Amino acid sequence: MVYSMAGQREKALTIRQELFERQQLGEYITPIAFLAVDLGLDDMEAACSDLRAYVNEGGSGWSFVGFLGSQFEKLAAHPPSADLLRRIELLD
Repeated sequence: MVYSMAGQREKALTIRQELFERQQLGEYITPIAFLAVDLGLDDMEAACSDLRAYVNEGGSGWSFVGFLGSQFEKLAAHPPSADLLRRIELLD
């Protein structure tokens, strides 16, 4: 998230690819890791997919609200993501 927010999109994409490759090798990578990168890249469709994976794994909302900071508002403004946030009781 930090690289992409700092205008270093290529570094953010590299991190995302590394996470994906590690996951393909069997390492558990939390969907929140992908969510952070995708939000920073402003890829709301991918971020929503990441959030859906997190919710489907049984994730609770409060574990990542502080981590996302101001990016949480961006996620909450995206209607499909907002529906998922309601499922984990982070939005009314």
